[in-house]
Amino acid sequence: KLRFGYEIVDPWSQEVHYLVAEDAILNLQNNTSSFIRSQDKTGLTSEIGQDLLYDLRDNRLDPTDGYFFKIGSDVAGLGGTTKFARGRFDMGAYLPLGGEWTLSNTGELGIIESFNKKPIRINQRLFLGGDNLRGFATGGVSPRDQITGDALGGTWFAAGTTELSFPLGLPKEFGILGKLFTDYGTIGATDISNTAFQDKASIRASLGFGLGWRSPFGPVRIDYAKAFLKEDFDKTESIRISFGTRF
Repeated sequence: KLRFGYEIVDPWSQEVHYLVAEDAILNLQNNTSSFIRSQDKTGLTSEIGQDLLYDLRDNRLDPTDGYFFKIGSDVAGLGGTTKFARGRFDMGAYLPLGGEWTLSNTGELGIIESFNKKPIRINQRLFLGGDNLRGFATGGVSPRDQITGDALGGTWFAAGTTELSFPLGLPKEFGILGKLFTDYGTIGATDISNTAFQDKASIRASLGFGLGWRSPFGPVRIDYAKAFLKEDFDKTESIRISFGTRF
């Protein structure tokens, strides 16, 4: 993947990128979803895109004040076999409460749509769970094959987090803070045919707490979360360890 970024005028910046990649769907079992088995076994993606960022945060890796929003768009189809358009919007606001107390709200929206009359490939579809919806497994929130239980991914999603960051009484140079948060989101699919699937675009949500460490290598987190709004076919998990920023 090739990237080129530049500052337009502070606080505006933009990144332009190009990706060429070949993927393959291999080792499918007899009980794999018919939606996945019906797809081409290989795909070649030639994708160009851009991200436009407006950023007034005091720190990109570990912000405590300010806000940002980012608009991204990608188009695949300039060569290759996959043809789609994808859009994404990320946003966040951080409010310092005094000391090391910070209240934040972050969110993201995404949509992807094919323009060659073929459904979006399974590896390019959208999923919720894991880092973007804690309390749920990676890909745990998704339209699912009603027979096999396989996650089929969606063509749109929305997710957000409200979080309180606070000191634990440790020396400040340790860089360890406590976190209380709630994650919430929804996802849906519109381009699946010839497969019986479960697809409820309902709100899912979790509550959790964790620790954040401002390590020399970047932010590190360990979180415990419990889903309290979910569907019967969702996959959940409790513990999540992550590195870097979430949005």
